[in-house]
Amino acid sequence: MVGVSRSRDSHEVMASIDMDGETPNLIIADITEDGAWICASMFDSIVLKEWV
Repeated sequence: MVGVSRSRDSHEVMASIDMDGETPNLIIADITEDGAWICASMFDSIVLKEWV
């Protein structure tokens, strides 16, 4: 699953769920910048409806 969004300043942000390995991971990256990404375990994630 992949999604791409463009901001007003021409940055492109992509989110993906990596199912390789033992733990699925959520990866969010600005594909227009080198090294601009973050990865979090899906097990450590929260449900947005429970957070707000």
